[in-house]
Amino acid sequence: LKGHCDEVGRPYEEIERTVLDTVNLAPGAMTAAQMIEKCQALHALGFQHLIVNMPNVSEIRPLEIIGHEVIPAVKAL
Repeated sequence: LKGHCDEVGRPYEEIERTVLDTVNLAPGAMTAAQMIEKCQALHALGFQHLIVNMPNVSEIRPLEIIGHEVIPAVKAL
């Protein structure tokens, strides 16, 4: 993307870099630590925002995990 911006003369910093992914914070699936690692890896690739699809979004526990564990760990990225 940066190379394309350079080619067309558009400032790379003006582009909001967003990714859509699925997370499944459930026993036997994904842990909060794994979601934090995913956020860190995506940030290292240049993404600024992560939008998530959650197959268990109707359950409160995954949302609590994101609010109490994930967001505090990645908010400074």
